[in-house]
Amino acid sequence: MLVFNNKSSEAIKLNYLKTLICGGLVGADKIERFLLLKADPLIKDFGINVRGPENISRFLYNFNFKTTQMARDINFRIFKKLLKQKKFRKIVIDLDSRAVNIEGNQEEAV
Repeated sequence: MLVFNNKSSEAIKLNYLKTLICGGLVGADKIERFLLLKADPLIKDFGINVRGPENISRFLYNFNFKTTQMARDINFRIFKKLLKQKKFRKIVIDLDSRAVNIEGNQEEAV
């Protein structure tokens, strides 16, 4: 169970956790990609104030093994619920990763 010091800290940390979960669901593989969530109207509708990468990084710096596992478990539970609700016929898993990330058209990228 995550315990926060006071209501203000609770609201701030909960906002960061919501940001992390949303980023995970949309496949944000780098902390800079969380900036893409800022302009998303759905994120705004949920009242999530996406902070900059440096703030998210500072928040994550305070995680230990236990809190990291807790966040991971939350992500898995949410993803599992989404999969059950949608009754997907198929899922595409992209396995052609490269040693260097290349944005945009990745066909025959080196």
